[in-house]
Amino acid sequence: MTYAGHNRRMADTTPTIATDLLRVALDPTRGTVRRTRVVDIGLRAALFCDLILDGYLGDAGGSPFVDNHTLDKPTGDHVLDTLLHAVNARPYVAWWRWYRHVRADRLVLTERLVDEE
Repeated sequence: MTYAGHNRRMADTTPTIATDLLRVALDPTRGTVRRTRVVDIGLRAALFCDLILDGYLGDAGGSPFVDNHTLDKPTGDHVLDTLLHAVNARPYVAWWRWYRHVRADRLVLTERLVDEE
């Protein structure tokens, strides 16, 4: 699976880097995620990577930047669209600040994976 290229997401069911990371982080014997805080931060980073690789997000002097014309074209993924709009609503917030309060990403992505199975 490759992650390069603009508009690589064909439908909601196309795996994102974040869902792949979550699958790897699951302990198959226990059915849980170990080191959840570390995984949560990794998931947020993976979501940002998905948005950057798809051309929705860039850097503006140490802060994530959303080009307004990309907001008219949804990513096709509810989690990515929600994060994209959150970043757009809070311009000039430094990258490092976006790695706080990231537990919700894991909960939503886990729910999606359970629904897919």
